[in-house]
Amino acid sequence: MSYHKISVFFEMTERNGTVVCYDGLCPMCLKAVSLMRPIWEPRGVEFVPLQAEWVRRRLNLPDAELMGEMRVFTPQGRVLGGADAHGHLWGHVWWLWPLWLASKFPGIHWLIDVSYRWVAANRYRLMPAKDGCDDRCAIPKTDFEKPKTKNERT
Repeated sequence: MSYHKISVFFEMTERNGTVVCYDGLCPMCLKAVSLMRPIWEPRGVEFVPLQAEWVRRRLNLPDAELMGEMRVFTPQGRVLGGADAHGHLWGHVWWLWPLWLASKFPGIHWLIDVSYRWVAANRYRLMPAKDGCDDRCAIPKTDFEKPKTKNERT
């Protein structure tokens, strides 16, 4: 008779086909991934920078759009971003199921998505100066600066 250990928390030790793609040059993104790895890697989730050649080929997006948000590749072949990506990940962790369930409601989904997109667009501003995004970041800072007034242009 053979016995297998089954985790009460449904953790996996092998990759399950879920891949999180992040900006590997952004200090804020690297910090977030370092916090996420201990939670999702034991559940079979893999982390790969968006700069990886196979990711670039698979997504086939211009650089500005490619680096605009993290992406999640699902085992079913779907590519998710924003609130959909987070909701998918939350569904893998039993103690995050309340967030996963909340993300299914249209108003909450919209709020999560808008919040994520704002943070992604402003990530270089949100980090302290010593750790913040500088010319290492893939998103040019000029894309998000406020427009210059007529007097400042001259």
